[in-house]
Amino acid sequence: FQQVKGRLTVENCSSERGGGVMLGRPVDHVTRAKELFVQFPSGAATFRGCSAVNWGGCIFSWGRVRMSGALDFVTATSRYGGGMYVNGNVDASRSNMSFSNCRSTGTGAALVAIGTARLGKVFVMKCSSGMLSAVLSAEEDLIAKEIIIGSDTKSSIEMSAVAGGYAQVESMVCNADHCKLRAATGDVRLRNLRCPLGSGRDIRSSSTVCLRCPASMMSLTNEINASCQKCPDEAEVCLPDRLKMLPGMTVDPQNVSIALHCANPSACPGGELAELHVPEDVLGGHGKIHLEDQVSKAMCRDGYAGKTCEQCVGMHGMADSSPLQCTLCPKNSFFALTQSIAFYVSKDAFLFLSATFSALTAGQQKKQSAVMINQLMAFATVSNIVVGGLMQSESFEHLQDDTQRLMRFADVVVDIAQGQGGGGISRECVLKSLNFPSSLGHCHLASIIMPILLMASLAFKEPRLSVVVGANVFLPAFTAAFGKYLIAFRTKPQSQGGTLETPFLPGFAFDWLVISGAILLCFTSGIFGWAQVVLAHRGEGTTAPKYVLYLTQSYKSECCAWEIERLVRKMLLCLITTLLPVTYSPSWQMESVSLVLIASLLLHFIFKPYNVDLWNATEIGLLTLALVLTGLTTTVLANDLHWAHSFVTGRVTIVLVIMLVAMICGTMAILVIVNIVKERRWKEDERTSVSDSPKAASSAED
Repeated sequence: FQQVKGRLTVENCSSERGGGVMLGRPVDHVTRAKELFVQFPSGAATFRGCSAVNWGGCIFSWGRVRMSGALDFVTATSRYGGGMYVNGNVDASRSNMSFSNCRSTGTGAALVAIGTARLGKVFVMKCSSGMLSAVLSAEEDLIAKEIIIGSDTKSSIEMSAVAGGYAQVESMVCNADHCKLRAATGDVRLRNLRCPLGSGRDIRSSSTVCLRCPASMMSLTNEINASCQKCPDEAEVCLPDRLKMLPGMTVDPQNVSIALHCANPSACPGGELAELHVPEDVLGGHGKIHLEDQVSKAMCRDGYAGKTCEQCVGMHGMADSSPLQCTLCPKNSFFALTQSIAFYVSKDAFLFLSATFSALTAGQQKKQSAVMINQLMAFATVSNIVVGGLMQSESFEHLQDDTQRLMRFADVVVDIAQGQGGGGISRECVLKSLNFPSSLGHCHLASIIMPILLMASLAFKEPRLSVVVGANVFLPAFTAAFGKYLIAFRTKPQSQGGTLETPFLPGFAFDWLVISGAILLCFTSGIFGWAQVVLAHRGEGTTAPKYVLYLTQSYKSECCAWEIERLVRKMLLCLITTLLPVTYSPSWQMESVSLVLIASLLLHFIFKPYNVDLWNATEIGLLTLALVLTGLTTTVLANDLHWAHSFVTGRVTIVLVIMLVAMICGTMAILVIVNIVKERRWKEDERTSVSDSPKAASSAED
């Protein structure tokens, strides 16, 4: 029988053998050697609803067959060879064959070849066999280009391709829980096997199988030759086809058995992976990129991306306080852009103009209100660090929403007041809105535009005053920005091969050395520059230049350079908050801050630098309270890590810290206002007395 071209359709036929077509006569050597069925490439045949009692539900051939076209077998049944039974060799290496809903009580639900079967592309869907679960069976060798077990088959029944000799298959795609390619001789040559989710490739003595992953194992990818992988220890839920990580954790896209710690735990809410799909067109090329994107999307909070969710994407930008935190950018509108730019301009201008006014009105004795403002801002710097640390604690997440919003608002207000942060606004968002480059380096450059303009405007009249005031107001934040480049963290323990990652370094040769040198240069120029200015005019009293009085008027003559201590303290605290992000290492940050505060407290206790005892006592008291606050914050963080931790204890401690910060800052603010009012009244009284003096003198002459 030959089919040269056209379509042959056979429906609803039945027989004892060959329900649709029977070829040849009872077997002999001559018959078996003949090609009883030849199909050319232009031919197509469809068999639907055919059945046979014993052999070949659709086709039975006493001899070998050769097919090059397309054959479809739909709903066929038989005892052996539900779709096709050939008593000889099958040559279908250039043919496309599909078997759907084929059944056999014996072997070969789709095809049986009593010889060697050479197949092209074979598609098997919803077929079942009662013997050896063999949907494809060859008594000798089985050779195929591609075998696909139907995409909608999700049965627990094993579906096998069986060979009496060797089995050689270029590609096998399995979409059932159990698929097997078996050779009686043990010679199985399967190059590419793609198993369904929850199953993995397993090589045995005489077969290669897709096997459902056992307990504590999983398979979440459709990659070729994927095997079952061990569940990560940090998984909250791990099933063969589903993985959910604990909050603060993600997985390595190239090996989901490896758990990774996020540098910012809040960026990883505990994502869930149900499928890692790599499109066929990228399996050999950019598949790793696609996997990383899928893991990032599943594991990272909205706006975060990257291997450990350390990047800001989409409508989010790096927060000014830390590149590990992302903030939602305002809508891309002229009003929002203008508002953001106005915020940065007004913040820098207000701080600079306030400091400039204080310097221009400096005298022999500094006003108490000005001293208290400096002390309040120094305490606000520590308060900002403490509040940021508490917001990273697990106990904070158990506070009521109103309390959380209050703490976030307080953090923003203190951040703005001390002049070191962006108040929750991102410079990267502004640069994106202007279609400018928005890398960390460009954000750093953008942050110094306004300070340079302000200092330049004052430098036309008072160049030295401009440098002194600019260093006092802007140098701490400028120095701290270099610390962002040096942020380093591990995503897994060092014992497991975890190395320090520095994703924010610029990338040029010896970049870390250049950045470190820049930080050292800032400290050196600030310390030695101020020391030279102060010591050059030491002992001049009120005749000293205004920029010198600005630095020395509050202190004793022997401690005239003490303002350097305050500058260094501010620079160190700001650098610590960026170099050791509270999101990654809150304990290290608290410890480093405590060491700076202890050193400052000891210096103030020993030297008592202010020329008024009340100011010394106030400074020592505030430093002591700042140490208490950092200690309480460290206690909250340690409480979260202890196995017997109590959320009640954490919440009570957080409330206590908030009350202390509010009480101290509120009291200091009230005292500042009271002193400003008193000082204005004293100034008015002095003016009145001066204006009355000439009148009294003239009356006496009369």
